[in-house]
Amino acid sequence: MEYYFLFLATIFCLYVIYRKATEKNLTMIKSKYLQDKNREIITKYFEKNNFERYRSASNILIYNEENDFSLNPNYQTSRIILLDKDFIYMAVIKENFRLNIPVLTKHIFLKRDLKKLLN
Repeated sequence: MEYYFLFLATIFCLYVIYRKATEKNLTMIKSKYLQDKNREIITKYFEKNNFERYRSASNILIYNEENDFSLNPNYQTSRIILLDKDFIYMAVIKENFRLNIPVLTKHIFLKRDLKKLLN
């Protein structure tokens, strides 16, 4: 029984290390819309889900969300969206005190939601 736990713990640790090493890599999503329409759809999505707009420019959107179980409001999870014609590049980065633990699942759900909206 303890071997199963050890195996699962090892797999989890390897996944955390992988996510930490690749957390700043951008994920590309192909859209059927152009940049302006993509921007409008993504902005509505984030407003509907009550994310705080941090920065907004012609081709970049940054939305923040307070970290779960965080006592300090300065520690947030940032969703960074870059718009380029009909491509969307995204990354999700978490900021914490001292140890920046990588985002383990939020990037998967964001990518899935954006693919549904933009295709």
